[in-house]
Order: sequence, then structure tokens, then C-alpha cells
Amino acid sequence: MENMLFSLNALSNRLVEALSSLGVYYIILFNAFGVIATCLKASEYQLKTRKAIITFAALASCCWATYFILQGDFTSALANIAIIAQNLVFMQRGKKKWASSIFWLFFFIIVQILICVTSFKTLLDLFPILGGILGAIAYFVLKEKT
Repeated sequence: MENMLFSLNALSNRLVEALSSLGVYYIILFNAFGVIATCLKASEYQLKTRKAIITFAALASCCWATYFILQGDFTSALANIAIIAQNLVFMQRGKKKWASSIFWLFFFIIVQILICVTSFKTLLDLFPILGGILGAIAYFVLKEKT
């Protein structure tokens, strides 16, 4: 496990070094993904159907994952990839019996907590844990208004 973390750290450093050679375009590139993700997330709250809401949330998480990968923050990217998987499962609630199980809510809460705890550095890292838990509960609910 420790070797994997070191290899991810080395990969992260090499990626950032390679992309930094783009100069200001590197900053524009990763911030463009952040702006798109923020716009998608803001638009998500204006939507009326559950499918559209979760689709926009998954697209925003894709953009955030790309944003964090470009910055070399693979832990945050992994958390967003878990959110994408969570949203895809929760989108099937009410349609597929397997997806309607309460198991998935607890599974994705535990996954989010494990990802955040393994990268815990300061007290500010409690916010992603809380956000992951609240997000899992919010997207698990079937009624859009709730």
C-alpha cells in the first residue's frame, strides 16, 4: 500500500511538472474545468427532474476529477470518481431493485469517509467528509424537492 502511495505521489509530481511546461495555458486549462464544474453544479439546482439533477452532478464530478488530476491531486480525483459511480447507481433507484437497496447509501458513505480519512491532513479536511456524507444522502432521496 505504501509503495502505491509513493508511486501515485511520483506520478502526480511528474504530471504537474510536464503540464507546467505549458506555462499560463496550464493554469487556464485546469481552471477551465473548475469553471465548467461550478457552472454545472449551479445549474443542477435549477433542474426539476431527478435524472437531470443526477446527470448534471455526475458531469460536474467528471470535471472536478479532471481538474484535480491536472493539478496532481489524485486523492480528490478518486473521491470524485467515487461520486460519479455513486450517482450512476442512485440514478437507477426506483427502476432497478438492486439499486434501491439501503446498502448503497451506507456503502458510498463509507467509501467517501475512507477516501477522505486516508488523505486527512488538517481540520479543514473534515469538510469533504461531511460533504460526502450529505451528498450521498441527498442523491439517495427519490423526491427532487427533498
